[in-house]
Amino acid sequence: MSRVRAATAIEELRSGDPIHQLDVLMLPSAGGGPRSMAPLVDRLPAQVRVWAARYPGRIGEIDDEPAARLSDIVDDLAEALTARPRHRVAIFGHSLGAMIGWQLCGALEQRDHEVAAFFPAACPPPHRAPRDLHALADLEDRELIQHLDMLGGLPEELAADP
Repeated sequence: MSRVRAATAIEELRSGDPIHQLDVLMLPSAGGGPRSMAPLVDRLPAQVRVWAARYPGRIGEIDDEPAARLSDIVDDLAEALTARPRHRVAIFGHSLGAMIGWQLCGALEQRDHEVAAFFPAACPPPHRAPRDLHALADLEDRELIQHLDMLGGLPEELAADP
């Protein structure tokens, strides 16, 4: 069975007040899904509508081909957000979600879609990322697994099946 690259989806986690003025988009880490954001949702004001990204090839979408580039995810999200009725949007990104969020803010700005706020977490800003981090993006799967294994803490089952 061949896998198909599906678009990154946005899942509503809480509808908020019917007359809400703000949407919050949660962007989880690489291994996370919309439900990994649930503990944060309860801490937001009740009138805020909350959405979370569901990346293809990840939790709940494991049969889909993962996105090959961050720009694929960014484009999917920008298209989904600009197709919806316009509300102010705040973006929260955790780890990889913060990297996606940084690029998404720029993509939305290019589409004249206002971003009220961006809250990155667990990720350095792009201009402060370690130089060797950029080099990791160009490694083949086996080389990346070897590098991660060298850092320690990589479960054997992940190392065996990248």
